[in-house]
Amino acid sequence: MFEKPLTPGTQLLCFVCIYICTLVFSGFIIALFLLSDSSSEIAELDLTDSTTFLLTVFVHQAVCFLGSFFIFLRITGHKFQEIVTLQRNFRSRAVYITIAIFLLAMPLEYGLSLVNESLASYLPMSELIEKEKQMNQDLEAMMMHDNVSRLFISLFVLALLPAVAEEFIFRGFLMSRLNLATGNIHFSVAISSVIFAALHFQPLKLLPMIFLAMCLGYLYHYLKDIKYSILLHFMVNASQILLFFFWSETA
Repeated sequence: MFEKPLTPGTQLLCFVCIYICTLVFSGFIIALFLLSDSSSEIAELDLTDSTTFLLTVFVHQAVCFLGSFFIFLRITGHKFQEIVTLQRNFRSRAVYITIAIFLLAMPLEYGLSLVNESLASYLPMSELIEKEKQMNQDLEAMMMHDNVSRLFISLFVLALLPAVAEEFIFRGFLMSRLNLATGNIHFSVAISSVIFAALHFQPLKLLPMIFLAMCLGYLYHYLKDIKYSILLHFMVNASQILLFFFWSETA
């Protein structure tokens, strides 16, 4: 569409504009589904309902993240391979490295979450933090069930889809554009990691999310294949879902 190649900064600005448009559009889609019953009102909707929650996450990931990514490719004329490095085959050594990072990172992430919670009382966002605590409690309650079908739906919507969509955006696109613009991979990993964590709007998980994003960023940079950061991202998400599922079996 564009006669001249866009600079990395212009590409980032273009993507932000597309993302905002898809965010608004996804809001309309969610409202359309949730308010399909004309007798319903927004104030009466139970947003802690598992179906409502899964639908909201699915639409946001599919429309806002994946949708804006592929719309960006279409508008700018870029090919997928020009933005994201994706090799055809899995490499066993790379898989072992990914699993090792997962096993090492989980205890560190848990420790950072404890530090984050202890520091949260000093943040001037008490109302937001209280809402996040309530949201976490509601999410844990939704995840503790014994429905196998719902487990697989949750693994797809809450683990696999975010792993693919968010890795395409934050590592495949954002980190690579920042690296092209600055020539500094460490700066690019750090900034993309902070943005990744900030956009989740969860102050109680800010530090572990930044740490996880940096692990994903360096993994993608050194292995030169988005599959492995997707795999690591999926394992982190899936481990939490499976923990609550099997915990509910023994509770």
